[in-house]
Amino acid sequence: MKQIIYYTDKSVEERLFKLVQKHIKKSGLPIICVSLNKPVDFGKNYIFWGKRSNESMFKQVLIGLQASKADHIFMCEHDVLYHPSHFDFAPPRDDVYYYNKNAYKYKLKTGRIVKYDCRWFSQLCANRELLIQHFKKKIKVIEAGKDRRHFGYEPGSGHSRKIDKYGHEYYESKYPNIDIRHGRNFSGTGRMKIEHFRDKNTCKNFKEYKLDQIPGWSKEYLSSLAN
Repeated sequence: MKQIIYYTDKSVEERLFKLVQKHIKKSGLPIICVSLNKPVDFGKNYIFWGKRSNESMFKQVLIGLQASKADHIFMCEHDVLYHPSHFDFAPPRDDVYYYNKNAYKYKLKTGRIVKYDCRWFSQLCANRELLIQHFKKKIKVIEAGKDRRHFGYEPGSGHSRKIDKYGHEYYESKYPNIDIRHGRNFSGTGRMKIEHFRDKNTCKNFKEYKLDQIPGWSKEYLSSLAN
């Protein structure tokens, strides 16, 4: 069984907020929504009370994971347009973190669209028990006062390998997801040009695209998001 854990601090404008939810619903999968400080009418809603931070987001995710009974979990954010094909994937192993690398960044203010081999938390799919153990350990490390470099961000990569020794692999959905850079993204709105990356190994196959070059999404629809 697969399920979606949707986490939000509701820092995105209402039209995009609802649009993202509309696309997620097309997956047909059950949804657990964990919102920060406010109720959200989406899936089965749980509220986490706290300030906007990495730690709060990790705790929101853990609440969702512990409330689920599914075998495998898709992580979903409130500012990514998920194509239904994203959810067709089924992890072949339960000791690996999987990331959909078929995702484009779309900065609404400039209309710039880029794609590179990504390992973003919003594109993660993995075994639920694997994720629970990871986030329990990660939160414990954070609460012990370690700085960000000690706990990392994306499971199975970078400093997150200090939390557990499991690795990651990529998969690629038939059609891409669109990561909307709207100005209040938790991860910021930068890294839209290759020179923004200090380590070029983190942006392999970097390329810029035009709106009419994105398969599975019409130019008119993507243009309307900026209006």
